[in-house]
Parts: sequence; C-alpha cells; structure tokens
Amino acid sequence: MYRKINLKKVTVFCITFFIITTLFGNILYAEDSKDYASIANSLVEHSDNMSTEMSEEMEDMTNNNTVIVNEMSVVKRANMETVKGRITEAIERGEKLYSYEEILNLSKEDVNISDADLEYIKSSIKTMTLEMGAIYKEFVSMGKENHIVAVGIKDVLDMKFPLSMIYVDENYAKLDGCISGTGWPSCLSENGWGYKNFINSDCFWALALMGYCVTSSWCIDYVRNCSYLIGHSRYWHTH
Repeated sequence: MYRKINLKKVTVFCITFFIITTLFGNILYAEDSKDYASIANSLVEHSDNMSTEMSEEMEDMTNNNTVIVNEMSVVKRANMETVKGRITEAIERGEKLYSYEEILNLSKEDVNISDADLEYIKSSIKTMTLEMGAIYKEFVSMGKENHIVAVGIKDVLDMKFPLSMIYVDENYAKLDGCISGTGWPSCLSENGWGYKNFINSDCFWALALMGYCVTSSWCIDYVRNCSYLIGHSRYWHTH
C-alpha cells in the first residue's frame, strides 16, 4: 500500500531522529565503556515512559471510541506466539529442549545444518546472552529483578529450543533489506535465526523487554523501529 508523503517533512524528521537515536545508541552500547549499570537504568526509565505513553494512548482510544490497529505490531506479535507455540508442540512430541549454553556446545552433526549457519547462530547467542546477562545482573544488584524489563530478560535467557528450531531460514536471509543492508526504516525482525530468523532478532528482544514497543505510535514503518529501544543500530546488522 502506497501513500503520498511530504518529502521535506520526512527529511527534517529523519535527520533529527538520526541524531537523537545515534546519540542514545552510542550512550547505551558504546564498545569502549559497556556501562551495564547505566544501560539498566536507561531501560527502566525508557520502559516506564513507554508504559505511560501506552496508557495515554489507550485512554485516548477509549474517550474517542476508536480502535487503532498497527499491522506491523500484529505480525511481530504473531511471530513471537508462533515461536512459543512450536516450543510447546516440541515438548508435547517429547523432543529434548536445549538452553542457549547447550546450543553453544552442539556440533553441525547434532543439528544437521552447515558449519556457517551453526557458527552464525552461536555468534548471535554469545553476543546477546553476554549483553543481556550482564544487564540482568545490574537489575538484580539494584533490587529491581521484578521490574518488567528484568523479568523479560530473564524469561528469554531461560528459554530452551528443540533441535527442529535451530536453523537459519534461508528464505528470510534473502530478503531485500538483508541483502541491501538497509534494515531501517523497516523492523529488524529477521536478523536472528530459526522461524523467519526471528529468534534473537532485535524485534524478538524488544518484545521480550518492552512489549510497549509495538503500540500504535511506536512500531511504524518509515518512522522508527524497535532496535533503538535495546540500543542497537536501526540499520541492518547481525549479532
């Protein structure tokens, strides 16, 4: 579906948003600092602000008797539900589930995928579990392990997957955004692995940490994506 846009307004907005998000991203995940305490505090503040924003949106919709449906939000939530559903189905079939740590010890023969795909998956897991594990420890040290963000991190860190879900979806690896390296302004929901390469993607983690990111005003194509919420580049990248 196409619509006319005011290129001047879009240009000004993009430049402004680029500056803000770049600064915020650099503060959160500067390679030379990795101040996880500051990251945890920023996530708490950002989550609380977004919770307020979501409440205001819901109040506006109630007062105006309107319902706003964000199609992108619906699709990404469906991806998460599919992942959880497939894990449940694997359990019902009696399949063994593997933690992130156990996946790191698997061989290509165990999973029946290529060396390259397995190394990609392991690299993704190492990066995100190290990063999110360190942030979770800061939540615990602050006595905020019950905060919604901390609970989300812990839930994902504790997830286990059957062998049937440990693969790289080649169909999604060949999408235009992945090949061109653009990513932004589209949602980075395919820079992980497994079903639609959604597991461990930016969208996967943002949903786990802050489900508010897919409210009507946040998750909007050509406006902003959820990578910013977890301090990652909004352009195409892998972990």
